[in-house]
Amino acid sequence: MMKRISSFLLMACLLPLPALAAIEIHGHIKTATGQAPALAHVHLTEIGGTYLRPMRTLQADRSGDFTLEIAKPGPYLLWVTAVDHHLASVPLLLEQAEERVEFTMTLAPYPYKEAFDEVKIIGDWNNFDFGTAETMQKQPDGTFTYDVSIDADTVAYQLLGITVGERSINGTMSERFVYDGGGDYRSVVKTEHGHAHIVFQPQKLYRAKDVTLPRVAFKDNERLAAAYRVYRLFIDGVEKFQRAAATYHDVHGDLTGFKFDFPAIRSELEQTMHESPYREVRELAAVYLVELPLYDTKLRPSDMPYREMFELLGPASPMWAIAPTYLVSTASAVDKEHPETILQQFVDQNPDRRVQAAALSTMLGRAAHQKDTSRVHELYARLKTEYGDVEEIKYVLQRYDPDRHILAGKPVPPFEVKLMGSDEVVSNKTLLGKYYLLDFWATWCGPCVAEMGNLHAAYEKFKGSNFELISFSFDGSPEKVAKFRQKKWRMPWKHVFVGGGFDSDIAKRFEVFGIPKPILVGPDGTILAVEGDLRGENLEQTLTRFLGSHASK
Repeated sequence: MMKRISSFLLMACLLPLPALAAIEIHGHIKTATGQAPALAHVHLTEIGGTYLRPMRTLQADRSGDFTLEIAKPGPYLLWVTAVDHHLASVPLLLEQAEERVEFTMTLAPYPYKEAFDEVKIIGDWNNFDFGTAETMQKQPDGTFTYDVSIDADTVAYQLLGITVGERSINGTMSERFVYDGGGDYRSVVKTEHGHAHIVFQPQKLYRAKDVTLPRVAFKDNERLAAAYRVYRLFIDGVEKFQRAAATYHDVHGDLTGFKFDFPAIRSELEQTMHESPYREVRELAAVYLVELPLYDTKLRPSDMPYREMFELLGPASPMWAIAPTYLVSTASAVDKEHPETILQQFVDQNPDRRVQAAALSTMLGRAAHQKDTSRVHELYARLKTEYGDVEEIKYVLQRYDPDRHILAGKPVPPFEVKLMGSDEVVSNKTLLGKYYLLDFWATWCGPCVAEMGNLHAAYEKFKGSNFELISFSFDGSPEKVAKFRQKKWRMPWKHVFVGGGFDSDIAKRFEVFGIPKPILVGPDGTILAVEGDLRGENLEQTLTRFLGSHASK
């Protein structure tokens, strides 16, 4: 008998286990007019992920329908892109019990400008480079035209300057469309004898007045509908903030004095966090609640219920992937004396490698601030070995790389750049004998603009034959810089436009992975100071230390 039982158990162990049923997502995508878009895709990411790096991408059919199978439960984001339409997304907090999820998404068209004074175009002929975009010719009938010669049967293009924001999108003249990998689409037109005549007709643009768009309707699933309401509440608030900030910036030149608050949103998020019958929805509301200080100028981090949120989520919740930058605030609130104890819990217990890596990165930053060199080396080595593939922390690995070249005491890398508005060229050789500050920045970078007062004060104090200040702009076009300088901050020093931004050769040479990044170089070409020593009140102090006797009289 024992032998038979053992044989039976052995056979049972060899039999394949039944696979868990995949969760099917059935979606329908439509426009405000009720029709399917000309072309649409869905992009699946983990919660807190970006459509730029999706786990999967699927094209909807001509009716706007798609079916997506997800192998395991968990929190996800589903992003939807479509021709002529603004990017949209919906959280899917999936449970194993859900074998099928159905919803309809009605998209919002692009937020087109009311009028078009200038339209720019990029395409195959310039590798879709924003920095070398060309201006279309405005015609008496209000259309815009552009002629291009290219050795191909078709040519793809995108337009700049027709939406609110810096997006490159498809035009009104197209034979077909292709997804650009960045949330938008390219128009493709045929050429005749190697020539294409491209026409943009503003009257063909569809402008929806429905402020409730985008809109998602779930079929028989109140829990996912509740999660979407929380998500839209937060996203809508952030978009209002961004529009208000952009308008203020256009008028004033920077965001000094800009104020914005979310009183209604904060109240609703707090209520949801306490009262929703669905735990995942309570967790979602809590995470978005502690993100509000990033946008609400009246809120301080100390006003946020970090301890209560930690008690609700615990260190193991995958929802932390939405706001990993707040791990340090949470850890400090829960254990003020030993925040690393809490950070270590995120490393040990959270299932999401992005959260684990964020916690270790926070510990690395703290160690660097405390100048604990051995701890920095230990944490850096672990991050590089175990989390080197996590895209979200690549900036941290680059910033703390012990072999990086942009450090005080090392020689400045060789460079040669042409100044904006002139034919003058400067290089590491032409600047020998001078102190010079290289300022990598952009008009869209809030922290960069926040440094303007310090830069202007330092320049006025130290400008002269022995000191130069050169700003390297990472904007989409030189015109952005010119427009910025016409307002509050004149920036009366030398300027360089960096075509290609972070992908450019100059960015790689100077290890510019984020901005602002100031670098001070001495007369012999040696780097004297970088980053933190050259920001805020430290800027003048550091310059005084090296140039004290050279300050302008």
